[in-house]
Amino acid sequence: MKNTSDSPSSPLLRLAGLGYAVTAYLGFFASFGYFILRTMGYVDRWNLGAGLSLPPAAAAALNVALIGAFAVQHSVMARPWFKRLITRVVPQPLERATYVWASNVALTLASYFWASSPAQTWSLWQIENPVVDWTLWGLGLLGWLGVAGASFLIDHFELFGLRQAFCWATRRPFVGKEFRTPGAYRVVRHPMMLGMLVGLWCSGEMSVMRLSLSGLMTAYVFFGMRLEERDLVALFGQRYLRYAERVPQVIPRLFRTSKDDHAASDTAPLSGQLG
Repeated sequence: MKNTSDSPSSPLLRLAGLGYAVTAYLGFFASFGYFILRTMGYVDRWNLGAGLSLPPAAAAALNVALIGAFAVQHSVMARPWFKRLITRVVPQPLERATYVWASNVALTLASYFWASSPAQTWSLWQIENPVVDWTLWGLGLLGWLGVAGASFLIDHFELFGLRQAFCWATRRPFVGKEFRTPGAYRVVRHPMMLGMLVGLWCSGEMSVMRLSLSGLMTAYVFFGMRLEERDLVALFGQRYLRYAERVPQVIPRLFRTSKDDHAASDTAPLSGQLG
């Protein structure tokens, strides 16, 4: 990866850039935590959102637009051509932090303005058994924690743009770490997306509103993985294709094969590196 720490700029600009990256990083946990609260129903329960109540068609149209805006931002800004374009405006070491900032804003807006209608309050299922209910709640929480946990298997701080900004601010050389397949990446190619799917769907209660949110986000997850893998194939060619043949995309295999064991020792790109 290109060394970006030698970009000419003033020390004050570099320090400001580091602050910009740090606030983007902290903002991610705030926006993602808020989205989790929205998914689990606490935003409405605690009156933390806009509280929009619209006719069914209008609510559906607004919610699709909100997720669509997040999907466009999240996907377009992750493409290599857009990264080249945006670095004409912001210093290259801050490109990733800018992506994180935009993602925070898009996700927060979708969570805050998510509209409901009388029909969306209907409960599709509600498990009465407290053991099963709490088990599903715990699995969902583990799924959300797994999203963040999987990022630590790779370079967590590079993924959120902190390492790039820190190297730029301190004039240290920045070279991206080599791609590896540690831990969960030996089981599925996209463990962060697997965690999100578990978090979205593991619930003892499913209302029409949560179903619509989970369904739209699930559709985007699979669409986004397709775009990311297309970029990974373009970047790594047969190397990634061999990895994809051996390791499933998001649903772990029940039984491992000799090919799976071989894949575990391969060096290969990781989900989230390009997104």
